Amino acid sequence: MSSVEIILAALRAGAADPAAAEAYAVLRRRLPPDEADLLAPGTEFDEETLAAARAVLRVAGPRYTLGIHGAEGVQVGDHNLQILLTLPPLSPAA
Repeated sequence: MSSVEIILAALRAGAADPAAAEAYAVLRRRLPPDEADLLAPGTEFDEETLAAARAVLRVAGPRYTLGIHGAEGVQVGDHNLQILLTLPPLSPAA
């Protein structure tokens, strides 16, 4: 991941997870007030800012609670591909 991707992931995760509020606040203080500056070409962040982003991601990391009993065609995780084939019914044996 690029430094910008790490920062953006941490901002999304931290904003959505109350458990990460303290780490998220530390990260926000280290970033420019104008969020458009985060996406400017060539934007780089110092190691302390990246460490703050990683701290948010550790606290607000992915959590999955699944209830898939009786489900069909379930996909869990990221970057999945599902291919569904519809075949004609089998003809009865002669």
